[in-house]
Amino acid sequence: SQPQGPASRDVQAEAVSDLLTIGDPYSFSGDDSLLIAMATPAISVDSMDETIEGVGKLQGIMDELSEARPGIDARLAGMPALMYQEMQVGTQDMGLSTVVSLLLVLAIFVLAFRMWTAPVLVMFSLLVGICWSAGLIALTFGRLNLFTLMFAVILIGLGIDFAIHLLAAYTTARAEGKSTADAVHSMFHGPGAGVVTGALTTSAAFFALALTGLEALVELGVILGSGILLTLVASLTVLPAGLVLTERIWAKVAPRRAQKFRPVRLAMPVLGSLGGAIERRPWGVVVLFVVVTGFFASFASRAAYEPDMLETEPPDMEAVTLHRDVLEKFEIHPDFAMMVTDDVEKTRGIVEKMKKNRLVGMVDAVSEFVPSAAQQKKRGPIARNIKERMDEILRARTELGVARADAAETSVPRPDPEERKRRLLGELDRLQSNVQEMGQLAFASVKNRLYSACQRLAGAEDGRGAFVALRAWVEAASAQSLRQKISAYEDAYVPKLATKLRAMAQTSPITVQSLPEEIKERYIGSDGANLITVYASVNLWEGDKAELFIDHAKKADAQVTGSVVMMNRLIELIGSKGLAAVLFALGAVFVILLIDFRSLRLAVLALCPLGVGFVMMVGAFVLLGRKFDVVNLEAIPLILGIGIDDAVHVVHAVRRRGVGALPGVLKSTGRALILTSLTTGIAFGSIAFASHRGMASMGLLLALGVGACLLASLLLLPALLRITYRRGTSKQPKEVQHAADTV
Repeated sequence: SQPQGPASRDVQAEAVSDLLTIGDPYSFSGDDSLLIAMATPAISVDSMDETIEGVGKLQGIMDELSEARPGIDARLAGMPALMYQEMQVGTQDMGLSTVVSLLLVLAIFVLAFRMWTAPVLVMFSLLVGICWSAGLIALTFGRLNLFTLMFAVILIGLGIDFAIHLLAAYTTARAEGKSTADAVHSMFHGPGAGVVTGALTTSAAFFALALTGLEALVELGVILGSGILLTLVASLTVLPAGLVLTERIWAKVAPRRAQKFRPVRLAMPVLGSLGGAIERRPWGVVVLFVVVTGFFASFASRAAYEPDMLETEPPDMEAVTLHRDVLEKFEIHPDFAMMVTDDVEKTRGIVEKMKKNRLVGMVDAVSEFVPSAAQQKKRGPIARNIKERMDEILRARTELGVARADAAETSVPRPDPEERKRRLLGELDRLQSNVQEMGQLAFASVKNRLYSACQRLAGAEDGRGAFVALRAWVEAASAQSLRQKISAYEDAYVPKLATKLRAMAQTSPITVQSLPEEIKERYIGSDGANLITVYASVNLWEGDKAELFIDHAKKADAQVTGSVVMMNRLIELIGSKGLAAVLFALGAVFVILLIDFRSLRLAVLALCPLGVGFVMMVGAFVLLGRKFDVVNLEAIPLILGIGIDDAVHVVHAVRRRGVGALPGVLKSTGRALILTSLTTGIAFGSIAFASHRGMASMGLLLALGVGACLLASLLLLPALLRITYRRGTSKQPKEVQHAADTV
């Protein structure tokens, strides 16, 4: 139960005296709706496993608190919490995307091949390759990061292409009446070379990411490059073996009901007509693509970058919402800069420089607890006067009673109650005016938190405020009653306040060594170094504010670290290393094409659809109102490995059948490419519905890239080949041209 009477006054007096001398032990927002508590990890943020584990335990404590006290909404923010929560969300998103993409791809297989057993074998071989890849990840890196979480979905989208080409050749051969052995031979003799080359170019493009040296790209490149090769091996071994075993088992179980094989249902006769049109008017197709590419290039040139990583996260994720609340209500950005000095005076100089910058919201350092020698010298006499005055008050109240203490406080005769009431109201009005003026200055200086506090005290336009309520209470009370209440409160309050002020008015020098141990542990390292933590007052990821903030910190001290510096550096590295990854990937793809085609002309032509598709992909992405960010930028080097696959199969088909057989090439190879692109697009499209906005935009970008590269490979590349190799001329490839394209 709450104390009543004098006991209640004592409790209130104790609380008020603590607020005036010590301050509020908790950091509340200006509207008292949010309480902030800062926890500093004892591990490096580079140790992802330990960070995730530590934040997970802390999240468990917060959940227990929320359950025990339903009225409390406990949330976590900051980079470690963001890493933990985005991994949780990303794992859920990719788990769902993997299941959805598998089911949709299986459904397309059943519809296209009009059978159940072969598509199930295809999915089994694909899952075997993914399991091998997962085992390799466990043996090497031992974990996944935000970028590699989607490895299974990407392998579904790309690995299924190998099986489509191989299975299409097998089912076509069996439908034509060939034996099982001849059908297996057709799998390897027909599309086999293109499948292997496509896998090698794709994996080489991925492995090239490892040459950048950026850990996230290294892991992504190694995992995807290895995964492509492992799914290729599974498609070349598990799938043919499964097909042969299935036919043998079927022959023994039901010898009279032989398994029926049909060609792929996607006949698409329009592709043959399209091939004939390209053969007759190749220059028209080239001009059309020049115009279309120019259109998309105009949008691609307007591509913008989103530096705010929060814009890539789910908008309702706890760390995101709390991040914005902290910035709004406390004017403190959870990301920070940190500096270290070996001397408290150096620390003081850096703190003073940082406080002068308008982007700085708070500076936390040991110098805030240790005044300079000049300040202590200036404050010494003041502290002695305070101590002497408090001694007088306490001695008067102790020895002579309350009445004598009142007399000791002033030599002026006390006015009558009505006069005291008028004076009190006048002082309240004057204080309210001062607070209102302070609020106007805070508003002009964009100090929203201070402005909000002044509004709460002095009253906003609606006439509400602490002073308004206090003045109404004073006016309503009678002068005599007011005097009695104030005097009773002073009897309890003055001794407590005087005792605390006397204890604080010490004149002995304040040094780092004299500080309490809990303060020294917070700011002083084991080697004696002083830690300085600087928090911004604005959203650092808008415009160039992060760079301005870091530059100002470096002017104060050359050695700066912290989450702001790390994130800004990551953004720079993603840009520079991403460009290096693109160049490495292009180089690797080009070398493999040269080795496979043994022709510089064909290697260059095979890269043309990739370049055109890349421009169309970026232009379409911008046309949809999207921006690039730290997550979806990883799709840029990935599309180089993904988009080259279609061109490789077209070139191989033309080399086998000759450029004069474009209608047949597009009719047969084209339908397989459409089917592979459809399944790949479905896999990547499933990522586009992820709640993590960065992953979703990456899935959309990859799906656009697959579609654009398919169009360029089916239309532009045949036209370029037709122009380059005229039928019946010496420029015609010398390869065997009577072999049927079994795909």
